[in-house]
Amino acid sequence: MKRYLAEGAGVLSAKDKQEASDLSAMLEPLTTATKFVVNEDGADVFVDDEKVGTSPIADAAVVDSGMRRIRVTKEGFKPYETTASVAGSAQMTLEIHLEKEIHEGRLVVNAPADATIAIDGLDVAKGKLENAIPSGGHQLRVTAVGMRAYQSEVVIQDNELRSVDVTLEKDAAPALPIVGVSVLCNGRIASPEDGLELFIDDSTTFIGAASGVERDPSGQQTTRVDYPVAPGHHLLRLRARGCVGERKDVLVTSEGASLTGALAADLGFFESGPAGNPDGLRLFAGGWIPEINGGDFSDFDHAAVLGAMLSVGYTHRWFTFLADAAYASGIVRGIILSDVSARQETSRLGGRAGLRLPLQFAALSSGLGLAYESRELSHLSFALNEISATNCFNGACFTPDLPLAVFSGWFSIDIEPLCDWLASVQVTVDDAVVSPGGVPLGGTLAFGFGYQPNSTCRRERALRPGLGP
Repeated sequence: MKRYLAEGAGVLSAKDKQEASDLSAMLEPLTTATKFVVNEDGADVFVDDEKVGTSPIADAAVVDSGMRRIRVTKEGFKPYETTASVAGSAQMTLEIHLEKEIHEGRLVVNAPADATIAIDGLDVAKGKLENAIPSGGHQLRVTAVGMRAYQSEVVIQDNELRSVDVTLEKDAAPALPIVGVSVLCNGRIASPEDGLELFIDDSTTFIGAASGVERDPSGQQTTRVDYPVAPGHHLLRLRARGCVGERKDVLVTSEGASLTGALAADLGFFESGPAGNPDGLRLFAGGWIPEINGGDFSDFDHAAVLGAMLSVGYTHRWFTFLADAAYASGIVRGIILSDVSARQETSRLGGRAGLRLPLQFAALSSGLGLAYESRELSHLSFALNEISATNCFNGACFTPDLPLAVFSGWFSIDIEPLCDWLASVQVTVDDAVVSPGGVPLGGTLAFGFGYQPNSTCRRERALRPGLGP
């Protein structure tokens, strides 16, 4: 009414003014002039959901008596609401304090004592965190030396208390680069089963192979063995059972490295060379000179009796077994009775065994043998005149066909400059086990060439020992 009178003072009649003043005087006991004092400017003030103004409000607002709901709002501040009792009075003042809206909660993190706690990339605590955190999503990261980092997103609601317990796990050692080893030893790629060992720098303990052991499609032959080695320059030393070790300076990058080549066989004096490790088979062919004897005509010059000898058998590094077949024929002449001559034919079939001493490029063998020998003298003549069929001369007779069981001791020298081929000289000293008429025996001489394969020798001569990338 007062505003009505003030604003219409120039246009209202005296009667209108009087009626308004009377009405105002009548309503005044039922209203109160209320002053709203708000600590923040720009706040909207409502009384019973009717807006009365925006702070700061200079003039008091007329509020009807009774219980009134007062509401004050401003963006960024918590809404203020209250119920006030308004009595008929001249004036009252309501002081209103608005509080800023804070969107946050509390986060509690329990971690190992030496762990570092980071929120959104910033280190904020060690071991335990209990802080107010703005509402919303945050990256929580907990780290410690030698442990696998823990990382998770944590969402904080307004006024929420969020607790997170963190247990760290030991960090697995970073995978090391791989050195792939493909090295020959005794004709095959060496594997851990063959005693393959890799040493790094000055270490006296070999490192174990990684899980990767590559094999050929058959699964029998190793093609590569993988070893984990730290990056950098290393002196790698490699050895395997039965082979001479080798060493190589290798640069191991983050991509790894490879080691290839061959190890020389670790052979002793008696194992190396063409004579050291024969495969077994032995074949021999050569000339053969037998001993001669003709009963009472024993003094014959047998230099003209010559034949051939064949041998086959098995030869090991330390022993040998041989089967022999030999045949010889020729004209023999008397030593005392130089005018006496005859034709001699000798054949022998037997076996022998003995011990063997390999000396790299030569071998010495000696042993015992047993053979069947047949000797036959024919065409006995004196002064180029053939003697009678009785095979007698001046009362002395001889046996034309003389079968003998011969026991002998033998000795041989093999010269072996090549892996598979040899030259050999063999001598026997014979005695007759069964000798009709007590015929004494002497010995035989054989000389010739043999085939005795030695794959170990061939492999070692073809091998170029050493390691390469």
